[in-house]
Amino acid sequence: MQYLVNERLAKRSGFIGRLARFYEMGERQYSPHSLLRIMKVVNWYWVFGYQVVAMMRAPLSRFIGVTQGPINITGVFMWVWGTMLVFSRFRFMRSRDIYFFNAQDNPEFWYQRYNMMFPPNFLHNRLSAHYIEINHIFGIEMMKKY
Repeated sequence: MQYLVNERLAKRSGFIGRLARFYEMGERQYSPHSLLRIMKVVNWYWVFGYQVVAMMRAPLSRFIGVTQGPINITGVFMWVWGTMLVFSRFRFMRSRDIYFFNAQDNPEFWYQRYNMMFPPNFLHNRLSAHYIEINHIFGIEMMKKY
């Protein structure tokens, strides 16, 4: 590896040569390379991180993995049962309405209904019922003041 990096790659020109000169290995004239020391420190932190994770009990370790013992099937069952009990306390009326909420605002809705293509901006030309009602009330009130 040292011969490949130092002799073959580091003596090339261009980007590959600059990159290989940064990663040169072995003794240098003025001081040793710092990359190997950096790699030792990174390796130490990497292994230490694995050690910390191994000492801690990971969340849901009773359900997955075999580091803390066999899989706890009753724990999985009780978790599912408890979740279903919580969900059963709430009513879900028309739960699929989220998919069809304001569906008439999309051209796909009108294409499926009439089997006709519409221009993409055809919905910009309509007035809402609230606007019409508010405009009517405003007009009556202004006529009263007039």
